Amino acid sequence: MAGTPCALRVAIFDDVVAARAEVFNIGGLEVHVYPHADDACALCAGEAGYDLVFMDYAMGPARRSGAEAIEALRQARYK
Repeated sequence: MAGTPCALRVAIFDDVVAARAEVFNIGGLEVHVYPHADDACALCAGEAGYDLVFMDYAMGPARRSGAEAIEALRQARYK
């Protein structure tokens, strides 16, 4: 008998989604929303990590852009 499958962990880095306080209740997914990408490397490389990352490219003034965050994730060998 197979064990219960783990939920796919998803990170969404998007200031608009976070501002709207959107909540995603999708079976088989554990979704976390973050208002900016400044901490993307630390959050994605953490103990639990994420299986899938959605990144907004335009995060607003004085914040790391999505493109910069993705580049940093790739440099850190995050897949």
